[in-house]
Order: sequence, then C-alpha cells, then structure tokens
Amino acid sequence: MSEIGIYRQRLGFGHPSSEKSRKTHHLTSVLIIFYIVCMQRRTNQPERHAPLGEFEALVLMAVLQLGETAYGMTIHQELEERGGRKCSYGALYTTLDRMEQKGYVSSSVGEATPERGGRAKKYFRIEAPGQLALQQSLSTTRKMSAGLEPRLGGAL
Repeated sequence: MSEIGIYRQRLGFGHPSSEKSRKTHHLTSVLIIFYIVCMQRRTNQPERHAPLGEFEALVLMAVLQLGETAYGMTIHQELEERGGRKCSYGALYTTLDRMEQKGYVSSSVGEATPERGGRAKKYFRIEAPGQLALQQSLSTTRKMSAGLEPRLGGAL
C-alpha cells in the first residue's frame, strides 16, 4: 500500500464512488502529499536555534571559559573582567534560568560551604545545543564583521 493509501486509511477515507467523493478524494490526496513534503523538508534541514542575544552569548562564552568552576559569582566576574560588561546578579541568573529551560546550559548543586553561610553553589555547564547556538552566533558575527576594519578605523 502506498504512503498516501496508509494516510487515507488512517483518516477513514474509503474508495470514491460519487463525483463529489472523487473530488474530496483528490483534495485529500493533495493535502496528504503536501503534508508529507513539508515534513520531509522540515526533518532534512539542519537544526537552527533562535539567535542568541548579545548577553546570552557572553554568558555562554563565560560558562565555556570557566569550565567546571562556572557558578554565579565566577560567571559574573568573568563578564566584568574579561568582557567589560557590568550586570546585576538578578539579570545573570534570569538569563541562566532561561538558557537552562532552552537546554543550552545545565546546572548542578555543589556542596554547602562555610564561607557561603552553609549555602551550596549552583554550577553551570554548557550543553550541546548551547554550543551549537554559540557557534552559529559567532559564525554570523564573523561573517557580518568581515571587511569592516577599514571602515571602523583599524583592527577589531
């Protein structure tokens, strides 16, 4: 049985007997073919993620740079010292939470420490979708900035 025939059977369409049912039969076949083609296109395309915002990209870079020592305070320090970017802890944790929901980062809770008043550190690590999103963001930035050095008065 053809793929269209399988879909027809699932949808409960039998053999057309009248002119009206033949037209419905034809329309249904066209719609099923359209659906199959659309789904094949969707599954054959490389996965693209929603573009990262500037701050999201900086946070992912900081997490990647810090490796196993990436938790709120060290990420915050990395953003300020290396990135020259000041931000509140609230903005940082909101961004980390959003990226964790997207699957870009994951978190784990470490041991409680006396210097933190018995509170545990929440460590972050970048996951494969986060790495892919960051690679796409950096690639787009490189492509868009190519050749701009002379227009900006020197090297970037």
